[in-house]
Amino acid sequence: DLMLVPAAGGKLPALARSYPVIIPVPVGFEASGELLYAAVDNDTGTAGKTAPHLGGCNFADSGRERASSSYSLVCVRFNRAPAQGLAATDMKDLLEIVGLGSPFDSALLPAGKRGKQYVRRFIPDVSTLLSWSPSDVPESELHDSSEFRREYVVPDKPRVLHCHDMMGGYCKGADEDYLAVFDSWFRIDIFVYFSHRRVSIPPKAWIDKCHRNLTPCLATFITEGSDGSSENE
Repeated sequence: DLMLVPAAGGKLPALARSYPVIIPVPVGFEASGELLYAAVDNDTGTAGKTAPHLGGCNFADSGRERASSSYSLVCVRFNRAPAQGLAATDMKDLLEIVGLGSPFDSALLPAGKRGKQYVRRFIPDVSTLLSWSPSDVPESELHDSSEFRREYVVPDKPRVLHCHDMMGGYCKGADEDYLAVFDSWFRIDIFVYFSHRRVSIPPKAWIDKCHRNLTPCLATFITEGSDGSSENE
């Protein structure tokens, strides 16, 4: 069950040891890897994000990010009762146990621990980008999309760019579930894959789908947060 839970100071519900359990819904992460959770500003009803290091709820307002101390966490209540308690050591562990998963770490797993279809690549910082070489990618993880490659010219008219921004990227919800229901290819001219990584490279499934629909598939380069600002200098 989805529910709103009053919160303050960026604090999260106490780590549950048994069912029923109330868990904040994760929506992304900082470049440093800290999880962000869904929240709603109580005064405006605007959706935002929260985390202990934010000390409250941050939400968009007229192109800027505002902080709110009066907000509620978006949470999910799980009522099932397993034979044993929840042996969770931290919030990421708890997300895995109840089945929400911890999608934000999936791209960091060694290749041997990921299904082949789930191999995802991103570049975490500028220094890695500057030193990157195609030879860094194991041959076993290369994918030939030549059968889908076509000459494509972006039309000389007002165009629609679709920026993928789903659950922080690089997870089942962003790369499988969303891909399965997105059917508006005829309405867009350009597709951009987005996550809060320095360079977000589109996963294979999105690249193939774009090629099949004659749509350019672009990565994202983003510098955000304090570490992003320092890399801009």
